[in-house]
Amino acid sequence: MPRLRPLLPRPNSVFNRPILALPAALPRRWSSASPSSSPHIEVDNAIETLKQRHLPIEWDITSPGQALRLTETLRDYMPPAWGINISSKINSSIIGNGPSDSAAPILPFAYHLVYFNPHIARPFLLPDGTDPAQSPGPPFTRRMWAGGSMTYRHHQQPNHGADSSVRLDSNIYGCVRRFRDIKVRGTQGDEKIFVTMEHAVVGKALLDRLTMGEEGWEDGDVYQNAMVREDRTLVFMRERAPGQLPVEQETAIPKPPQAPSSLSSPPKEKETTSPLPETSQSPANFRHTLTPDKILLFRYSALTWNAHSIHLDSNYCRNIEGHRNLLVHGPLSITMLMTMLNWHVQQRFGQGAVAVAKHVDYRMLAPLYADEPMSLCGRQSDLRGATAESTSCDAGKTLNFRLWIEGPGGVMACRADAVVRVLARHST
Repeated sequence: MPRLRPLLPRPNSVFNRPILALPAALPRRWSSASPSSSPHIEVDNAIETLKQRHLPIEWDITSPGQALRLTETLRDYMPPAWGINISSKINSSIIGNGPSDSAAPILPFAYHLVYFNPHIARPFLLPDGTDPAQSPGPPFTRRMWAGGSMTYRHHQQPNHGADSSVRLDSNIYGCVRRFRDIKVRGTQGDEKIFVTMEHAVVGKALLDRLTMGEEGWEDGDVYQNAMVREDRTLVFMRERAPGQLPVEQETAIPKPPQAPSSLSSPPKEKETTSPLPETSQSPANFRHTLTPDKILLFRYSALTWNAHSIHLDSNYCRNIEGHRNLLVHGPLSITMLMTMLNWHVQQRFGQGAVAVAKHVDYRMLAPLYADEPMSLCGRQSDLRGATAESTSCDAGKTLNFRLWIEGPGGVMACRADAVVRVLARHST
């Protein structure tokens, strides 16, 4: 039977992990594609490069301090009440709970995004500060976060016999990653490569059983028993020539293909018109408007070990990428939406209520920029027919919400569908 291969030396401590070495197949620097290279050959080479690449396991310790720093980062841009409940639980964990305390709080919505990020030495980063392991290579040197999905398992007892929730208990967890799908869209010479990576966050005990080759455990068990299972889709675009750099040219993020399923190169789809910005068609039942700035983007970049220049260097944004200012991170956008949803549930069902996320799908539709207002919006869209005016009798049931972010002019920049279970009281 196939077994999961440990891609890094197994550490006694997560801090003993060696710096990730750059495989020979990955570019240490960018260089322009050869003029003789045809667009078709460039695309095929990029796909083949990714298909042959394996991603290492990322280990991390779920320190409450990291989650608290994220909460404090968001606090200055959101109503104070949104973070009070989260902060109090995290502070309680720091003061009173040990690493093995089963009462440690569950990691809040989307907070896993500030854990399990590769710590790549500066010489191995690409010129724009990004991870070379995710890149198909030149000439596809521009990247954006296109969307993703997150599935959470809470309060179940999977067959590996451990709590299925990621908790702020200062224990070691592992994130197993693999390329799930690679697709191409666009006309020849203007192709966009959509790369979907699957992430599975699991406890160290399960990974130990798999990597030691215990009978009855296979690679697929990692993803089936993941505490958090996530798909992330990045879109890679061709580098721009100097004459192709009008500022504010980017009006929409390329739409990812539907239902990724395998590593494949499907027939190229033709795009006859430029994508138009979407606008909201339904009124929001709850919303909050904020203005992100370079301080917020810097702090979130630091928390996620993200050195991508589109979040940090305004000159790079304008002169290289053709954007008018720093771009807001896609993961930050979905984190703020989910934080708002948690607050909304507490407002409707009382401070003792907890919204336990089951599944979230989201798409980035248009860039969000620093120093421009953005509105976090949401409404209940329960498939069972309930409305936003439902009463507390919904506590304990599964509810569906549509969330979105509006940029200047009401343009929809991010759209998400969330399925949550509302608990009447916090349950561990």
